[in-house]
Amino acid sequence: MIRFTRNRGRQQLEQLRKVLGLESVKNTDGNIIQEAPLTVWANLRQRALDTAIAEITKKTDISIQIESLERSKHRRVTSVIFVIKEQAVPDGK
Repeated sequence: MIRFTRNRGRQQLEQLRKVLGLESVKNTDGNIIQEAPLTVWANLRQRALDTAIAEITKKTDISIQIESLERSKHRRVTSVIFVIKEQAVPDGK
């Protein structure tokens, strides 16, 4: 679940991947039977997040932007901060 404070939502990247169904599939023994898609942050952002954000912004009265990224000491993205605002209702729904 994304936690919101003043129209800002912070989401751990692993939890975001889980919500989007972008995690490895494991069997009952815990062995990976299908690797996680979009493991690289740039691919995840371009193919999943940017596409979804553009569609939400176009079709609803909500505007979503990625404000910033939190990174580990090894520069891996660990969480994303979203900004959510109201906008005028788009024409054509």
